This record gives sequence, structure tokens and C-alpha cells, in this order.
Amino acid sequence: MSTNITALDQPQERDRRRMWIEFSLIMICCYFFAFISQFLPHAKGGSPWIAQLRLLEEISKLLPILFVVGVADGSFARIGIKAPIWSKDLPLTGLLILFMYLVWRMPHWVLPKETYIALTRSGIPTPTAREIYANSSFIAITVATLASCIFQEVLMRGYLLGRLKELINKPWVSILIGTVLFGAWHLYQSQLGWIETTTVGFVYSVVYLRTERIWPFIAAHFLNNLFFAWRTYELYAQYSRHF
Repeated sequence: MSTNITALDQPQERDRRRMWIEFSLIMICCYFFAFISQFLPHAKGGSPWIAQLRLLEEISKLLPILFVVGVADGSFARIGIKAPIWSKDLPLTGLLILFMYLVWRMPHWVLPKETYIALTRSGIPTPTAREIYANSSFIAITVATLASCIFQEVLMRGYLLGRLKELINKPWVSILIGTVLFGAWHLYQSQLGWIETTTVGFVYSVVYLRTERIWPFIAAHFLNNLFFAWRTYELYAQYSRHF
């Protein structure tokens, strides 16, 4: 009897093939968004439409979530979107924010200044990236940042980890694949930034598979990114006022 129950719990062979095809198509489509995200900041500057297109691209990332939910058997809970439990979600959000802060600050504390500068030099924003911030309101940047964080967490944690867990039934393999794909999403960052982001992606994946609640990860990711977006916005808003 227990063997039959286990067999029923696993996807049938036809369903497994469908799920692999669905998984592959979703990841290809979503990484197309990542390619656009990395291409636009390197386009030639001097055109105000670039800033608007970049923000529109970020906001449009919310649309694939509807498709993700549709293929996740139509259930928001399957991708971690559940009713908030404040007594659990708020402390977890705080811990995740603290962890991200320590990951960001640790290189400042332990690396020599010359090494730190060398590892972060490749992450200096391009002229078009500066133009995007200079030509956009902070409200628009906030909305775009929120959209991007929701999209990344629902895709990378809620959908990807859950689907891989169903398909291969090996949590640590799912975590490893999820970490690599999350790191690949952020290859545009500096060497140090990529290492920090990949580290965060690994820990996020481990914790998510234990909790399967997406809200703390969205909140922590958003507040972290908003902090850096605000710093960048203030820097280039002042630059555009003086030049």
C-alpha cells in the first residue's frame, strides 16, 4: 500500500515530460528578460526613451507571474504565495535583511582597500545606466524595483525550486541549480557583487525550501534593492542637476 501511495505522489511519465518542457520554456523566456535587462544599460545614451523602456521592461516582469501560476496547477500556494503569518514572516524578513547587510558589509571589513576596488571596478554604472536614473522619478524606480524583486523571487524561489523538487526529488540538487541560475541572472554585476548575490541566492534557496513562504524573501529583497536604488538615484540626480 505504501508503495502505491508513493507512486501516486510522483508525477507520471507523461506529466513529467510536460513539466520539463514547461520548465525549460519558462526559464528561456525569463532569461530573455534578463538579457534585455543587461543589454539596455549598455545601449547608447542620449535618448530619453531608453530610461522609459528600461522601467517599462522592469514593470512588465510581473506579467509572466500569471503564466507561472497557471502552470503551477493554478495555485498561488504552490509558488509560496500564501496568506501572511506576521508572527513568522516579520522575524524572518528581519533576519534575511540582516544577513544581506552582513554579506554586503563583510568585504568592507576583511578585504584590503586595493583588493576591494579591483573586485568592484567592473560594476561601475554605464552612461546609459546613469541616464536611466537621471531621467526617472524615484517613484517609478521604486515601482520597477518592486516588480523586479517580485518577479525574481516568484520565479527563482517559488516556481523553480518547487518544480525541481517535484521533478528530481533531490532538494540539494534543486538548491544548487537554483543558486547557479540566480547567480547567472546577475552576471552584469561586479565580480564581488556577483559573489555576494550568489551567496544570498544559496541561503535564500535553503531557507525557502524549509518555509515555502515567499513574502519574507520578496520584502527583504525589495528593501535591500531599494536602498541601493535610492543611493544611486541620489547620486545621479545630483549629477544631472550640476551638469
